[in-house]
Amino acid sequence: MKRALAYALGSTIVWGCLPLFWRALSELPPLYILSSRILWATLFSGVLILATGRWPQVRALLRDKHSLFKSAAAGWMIAANWLLGIIAVNSGRTLDSTMGSFLNSLTCCLAAYLFFHEHPNRVQAVGIAVAGTGVLWMTVYYGQVPWIALFLAGTFGIYSTCKKALGLDALVALFIEGAAVLPLCLPFVLISEIRDTGALALLPAVRLWLVPAIGIVTGLPLVLYAKSLQILPLGLAGFLQYITSLISFLIALAVFHERFSAAYLAGYGFIWAALIIFSLGSLHRNSSGNAPSST
Repeated sequence: MKRALAYALGSTIVWGCLPLFWRALSELPPLYILSSRILWATLFSGVLILATGRWPQVRALLRDKHSLFKSAAAGWMIAANWLLGIIAVNSGRTLDSTMGSFLNSLTCCLAAYLFFHEHPNRVQAVGIAVAGTGVLWMTVYYGQVPWIALFLAGTFGIYSTCKKALGLDALVALFIEGAAVLPLCLPFVLISEIRDTGALALLPAVRLWLVPAIGIVTGLPLVLYAKSLQILPLGLAGFLQYITSLISFLIALAVFHERFSAAYLAGYGFIWAALIIFSLGSLHRNSSGNAPSST
């Protein structure tokens, strides 16, 4: 359990820092960044699969149409999530994407209840309710539906549900998910470079290394997250997404200097109180030996 928790925390920290990476590539079109991200992440996972002798697992998955469909669905969901997240950061709306990270936790908790029978204890239920109150407060205060946050949370919730249901090896899953979207991404990258609308034409030479590095910053946290889901309850793994939100939130304020109002401060207060409450509930559940089922 401790190792799985470390994997989940590692993935959330990397994800929280990603806005810095996308802003460093802001000269590039979002679709090019997304396509490069999928291309290099697939290559990253493919090389590691060959190096670790996992290719027989890939062949077995390719013969299982049911699992292959779920893996492809997970790939498309995370691709859609990535695209809107990149657009939000590079258009000065990092705080909106941060709200999506908060909602990730709630959607994962809901999916855990609906599909994996992970019933929260009373303390955890109070934490979820307090978090929902914080999100509702910010939504009502601004008087509009937070569609960026809802879309990000919805696609990530579907992605996490597919991952949890399949329980595949982390590298194999990442490779199949990338391969499902790659037939559209690879031609887009090549055409962009030919038309001088890609990295070679738009990025300074000193930053070109960031493009292949996308594979590492994409693949590493996804592998860690998938490994954590093999052990951790989906609700707990989802709730840890609040760490991603906090890091991105601090980057939006301290580095990007995005506008932050008192309403946001109050909403975030609700959410961090919820994190503390939920964590106490999880500690109590683990110490009593009544961990929820994830099957």
